[in-house]
Amino acid sequence: MASWDLSWERLDTEVAKAIAGYVAVNGALTSIGVTGLNLKRNKLAEGWGAIISAVCASTVSKISSIDARAAKIGSAGAKAIGEALRTSVNGELTEIKLTGNDIGTTGWCAIFNALRDNKDNKIASWDLSEQGIGTEATKAIAGYVAVYGALTSIGVTGLNLKGNNLAEGWGATISAVCATPVSKISSTDASGERTGDAGAHGIGDELRASVHAAL
Repeated sequence: MASWDLSWERLDTEVAKAIAGYVAVNGALTSIGVTGLNLKRNKLAEGWGAIISAVCASTVSKISSIDARAAKIGSAGAKAIGEALRTSVNGELTEIKLTGNDIGTTGWCAIFNALRDNKDNKIASWDLSEQGIGTEATKAIAGYVAVYGALTSIGVTGLNLKGNNLAEGWGATISAVCATPVSKISSTDASGERTGDAGAHGIGDELRASVHAAL
């Protein structure tokens, strides 16, 4: 079975365990979202953590994209997703959409610290636009971009950080790109992001010493 429409079925966190068991062994599904296995508009909440964990832990899954936007995952669910991504053995997964879930800075830090520790993951794009992410998340994001070779841009495409509260934290993010020889990032769009004088000076210093040939 390659598709199931389970939208608006009032599925809750208990059902999430059964769904997780299903996606872990199913080799026909290629996506979780509006297409493939449609779980939109349910009450899975942090149960999404168990579902995404099952996909990440499966060597038979062919799921390449997961759309869990506006699913009330919260920071607890985000931490579970982070742990799953840290140990992921799934070579098919290239996209996870998690915006609109009140994940918060703590949850996003957990996810990006996990991605930093698993350099073999294949996720090539993240939409983090307008998620209320503050400067305290900069260290986790910078650590991620410094070691990750699949991203090709930071901006509206690739790693989308637009419309957050990173401010001068953009300096640390761009610095991490400039300081790494493994990154494939060729463009960075921080226009209109209030980097300020301090952030601009930091970016200038890193560009002066940059070892990054692709940017």
